[in-house]
Amino acid sequence: IIYLLAFAYVMHGQNRQIGRSMAKIQFQNRVFQTLLELSHVANQASNIPGLLEDSLKHIHTMFPECGFAFFLQERQRPEVTRYAATAGYRLEADEERHLVDLLSRFHAQQEAPVQFNKLHDGEQQYIASMAGRLSQYEGWLIVRSPRLDDALEQALTLLVDQLASAVENKSLHLTLRESAERDALTGLYNRGFLESALATCIQSKLQPPGLDFAVLLLDLDGLKEVNDQHGHTAGDQLIAAVAERLTALSRESDILARYGGDEFVLLFPSANRSAADRMTKSIRTQLDGASCRLALADGEELTLTLRLSLGGASSCETAAHKVLDLADERMYADKALRREARPST
Repeated sequence: IIYLLAFAYVMHGQNRQIGRSMAKIQFQNRVFQTLLELSHVANQASNIPGLLEDSLKHIHTMFPECGFAFFLQERQRPEVTRYAATAGYRLEADEERHLVDLLSRFHAQQEAPVQFNKLHDGEQQYIASMAGRLSQYEGWLIVRSPRLDDALEQALTLLVDQLASAVENKSLHLTLRESAERDALTGLYNRGFLESALATCIQSKLQPPGLDFAVLLLDLDGLKEVNDQHGHTAGDQLIAAVAERLTALSRESDILARYGGDEFVLLFPSANRSAADRMTKSIRTQLDGASCRLALADGEELTLTLRLSLGGASSCETAAHKVLDLADERMYADKALRREARPST
């Protein structure tokens, strides 16, 4: 009987050990599967907020017993949260402020990469830092677990590494894309981006429900004379000044681009001719004829009067693919009229 009891005890211990080993293997498989699928999730995201939200949702799907939160803070001002996302982790306003303060202290103290706090009902709160992994931000992954879990604590390092790599790559990608879409002198969208956005508007017009769009083409008169008489540095100042004032007049939904050397285009998606007319009126009253001061290379200051030729058109009045051409025709007609009306010297 003693032999049988001893044998049963040993078998029970072995079975428990096998069970723990199986559970450990299953947990490791979950972690590795999560890491593999996170790469795909990150590639599909179009921006950092989307990346964080989708990544946490995916991690929470793999570990539904835990809650997850993610904070990206400005490196020089850790009290400022730039991006945040949660999944299965409900944060009240007071709790979020407390957590941000806690992260700021951790950032200043530069303590161990994984911190943990005991919460109510035996819950554990893990705080994993991305210290040194991000170039622009300080990142934190916060996990609320129903119990203290050594395996989860070890997995956090892998999850943090994967998320940090995804955030850094996405940030670099967005920076490069921004550079590719923007005009270097003015910071406005460039011609390539405008043509892509215009193609989207044309496609939207051709498909149900047939959304209209409008275009306003602007030409800066007198740029060649400024370049010839005062140099291209002065000409660049003039272009940049006009771009800044046009930006101030534009709405967030408008697409403002530098189309060429002295030409700008405003694209109004999901709008009719009235949008172009409204902007034309604003430019005529607030920009055309206004004074602009330029700093010359010799230290002198040049004051110019801004002169802009304008032409607007919409898909309500011509075929979608001809809207820009019609605006161009009207802009040159406006230029000719203004030239005829200008007093001869």
